[in-house]
Amino acid sequence: MDSPGSVPRSSLCRLLLVFLCCDTFVPLSAEPLPRAQSEVDVHFKTPTGSETHLTESDLREAIQRVEELTKALEARTYRQHLREALSNLGYGPHHPLFRTNLNGFEQRQIDLEDADEFKMGSFAFALRSGGQPLSPDPFDDWVEVQRQLEAFEPTPDRARRIVARTSILAANTTANIPVDVFRKLSKRWRSAVVKATDAYENALAIRAVQYVDGQFAPAPQTLKFILYGGQYAIVCPMGACASQPAANHD
Repeated sequence: MDSPGSVPRSSLCRLLLVFLCCDTFVPLSAEPLPRAQSEVDVHFKTPTGSETHLTESDLREAIQRVEELTKALEARTYRQHLREALSNLGYGPHHPLFRTNLNGFEQRQIDLEDADEFKMGSFAFALRSGGQPLSPDPFDDWVEVQRQLEAFEPTPDRARRIVARTSILAANTTANIPVDVFRKLSKRWRSAVVKATDAYENALAIRAVQYVDGQFAPAPQTLKFILYGGQYAIVCPMGACASQPAANHD
């Protein structure tokens, strides 16, 4: 006869068996086992392989691409053909139609040559749209210039990332760029960016048309402002206006 409050031995055995069986089927955690410290940080150290570490050749190529973009944005062929086409029709570059006339003085100086060239392009496109053939046709050259305008932002951005990555010194490799070479290339890179930006702004300022869906359409004028360029006045001797920069003033 078992005492009150006691549990039969057979019952204890059955409870122990159930507990052991249930413990066997406890699901394991989905969390992976922690890795050793050397495994955790290995991919976040300074790049050591050729697949992640960029070389001097990569940096030079990136800078050269920005320099090539600058030359393309200068639109030399377009400008030359535009002047030739208008000259063949009797319109010289100093024709009154193409001169930018401003009243009085301005605190911010604009690039008057670009403004005049925009007028030349707009006038030439108006002639072309009215059925007047242009020889040579400068707008055939503008398609490539517009393509370079669209490529302006991503090209320096990619080059900037390459410059940043090449400034990292990788361990266990001899592919690092020498410090003196990197300084010279960095200086060349900064100069390339300044020139590319200036060429980009000039190209926007002279853009008279836009090529959309296989057709040309007039483009709104974009003035290029020269900040801190001082004041300028308009001098018109004998009825022919020419812009002359005045002395800088605080």
